[in-house]
Amino acid sequence: MLLSHPCPPCVSSEADARHHARRYIGEHYDAIVIEGYGVGGLPFQGDQNFLDALETLTRKGKLVVLATQVMLEGSDVEIYEVGVRAVRRYNVLQTDDMTVEAAAVKLMWIMAQTQDFAEICHLFYRCVHHDILRKPVHLPN
Repeated sequence: MLLSHPCPPCVSSEADARHHARRYIGEHYDAIVIEGYGVGGLPFQGDQNFLDALETLTRKGKLVVLATQVMLEGSDVEIYEVGVRAVRRYNVLQTDDMTVEAAAVKLMWIMAQTQDFAEICHLFYRCVHHDILRKPVHLPN
């Protein structure tokens, strides 16, 4: 079986594994969809601080989308302080009531057209065949 990307190196601890996984993702992917807890909770303490990862990824020009694992509620990461910080400090998008699958396909379509964040936002939040059921209220600045 051929892999499109080399496998990350072997690691000796859970903290090393997280560090290598973040570095590997940041080096090999242009867009990342993160499924948070509930309507958008993200870990932000200690070595599981997603804010540090968001800073690193967005500084490298990676597109980050915050989603939820909850099927019927949609995402609203700004309900928690960590989400407010994430959205206001970094160029991240939210899926609102879009499914993760719709967001992933939409990202592939968008990124083939543009790398401009403002245009990405415009296209991402534009309804395509009912992928967004309600108007997004949390548009990035």
